[in-house]
Amino acid sequence: MYSAEDVNKDEKASEEEKKAEPTPMVSYKDLFRFADRFDEMLMIIGTFGALGQGALLPAQFIIFGDLSDSFIDYTQCLHPLSNCTSIPNIEEEMKPFAYYYIAIAVAMAVAVAIRMVAWGLTAERQVHSMRKAFFKSILRQEMAWFDTNDAGELNSRLSDDLNKIADGIGHKFASFQYCIAGFICGYILGFFYGWILTLVILSLFPVIALSGGFLGWVITGFTTKELKAYSEAGSVAQEVLSSFRTVAAFGGEEKETERYSSRLGAARKMGERKGLANGLGMGVFNFIMFCSYALAFWYGAKLVIDKEMTGGNLLIVFFTVMVGSILAGQGGPSMQGIASARGAAYHVYELIDRTPAIDISSEDGVAPELLEGNVDFEDISFTYPSRPDIQILNGFTLSVPKGKRVALVGESGCGKSTVVKLIQRFYDIAEGNL
Repeated sequence: MYSAEDVNKDEKASEEEKKAEPTPMVSYKDLFRFADRFDEMLMIIGTFGALGQGALLPAQFIIFGDLSDSFIDYTQCLHPLSNCTSIPNIEEEMKPFAYYYIAIAVAMAVAVAIRMVAWGLTAERQVHSMRKAFFKSILRQEMAWFDTNDAGELNSRLSDDLNKIADGIGHKFASFQYCIAGFICGYILGFFYGWILTLVILSLFPVIALSGGFLGWVITGFTTKELKAYSEAGSVAQEVLSSFRTVAAFGGEEKETERYSSRLGAARKMGERKGLANGLGMGVFNFIMFCSYALAFWYGAKLVIDKEMTGGNLLIVFFTVMVGSILAGQGGPSMQGIASARGAAYHVYELIDRTPAIDISSEDGVAPELLEGNVDFEDISFTYPSRPDIQILNGFTLSVPKGKRVALVGESGCGKSTVVKLIQRFYDIAEGNL
């Protein structure tokens, strides 16, 4: 004895087991297996562009710091008690900084263009080769394979999965390089211009990371519960709408409306709790973030007063470390995109590398020089791969001499068309000889 509830429990358990299994992925090297020499050259050029873009972003604050020192010196000279013999021409002093920023703008434009063009072009070239290999592999597969593989899923892999791969090996990979370069360059500059202040700024980063991680964990939990509640409400709606005649016949409209409303009520409560947690969490997160800013400027001002660093160096350290940290956080979505591409590539490459059970392109096997035309079925047993529990042919024996006509007669499903498919070798037999 079993009930529908037991079946549902088994289905939920199997779904949870599938979710618990790690997603198979290809290696980073295999992800670029369709790259030729020209693609490798494009990737090297694109990497230089991405690294240049990432390094320029925090490096620009060196100019900003020197510019700030010039303004500070100019302001001090305007004070009546200053020791300046002459007031500097601030406009002349600012001209070199303007030229520096123009040079950075040009370099940034060139780096971004190189990165986007090179990585975008090589991604399209590689995915174009993948599409042709994937489609060619589909056409090579035997008929039995199509019985167990849905055409919609194949179409999805041909479009969605390959688009994920294109995104992962193109702009996502370039963005990750750019973020890593900016992160490393920002922290190197921070430690170079003021290692003490850099360590002070970093002292609160574990708290920021923990608060951000806790916020993400809470939001994820509430989102999961909210989606589950909406899923249950959707199941009720689908059940009622698919059997509306029965519901109307028994006058159950009001009862079903109440049942649907109760499910929606649970989803609404989860949504309200998620919104409250999101608001409070973001408030606490930003509070800690701005506290770290306050700590950085307070301690930095102390160092400036003690003449251990200049005001310009204070700004250089603060902004380079902040930009480096922001870029480190922005690298996460890029890594997720690359991981999605590796997961999609696993299934795509699996099909590309699959050798069909009946390979039409294979040169192996016996190729008789003379074909007489006699067809002999000897004790054939056969089941379709999509229905392995249903025996189509069991001990089937038939001899058809050349030049003879044979008619197969029987009820629907007895195996008449199956015999013809076996002659055409759409399928291989399980037992017997043909």
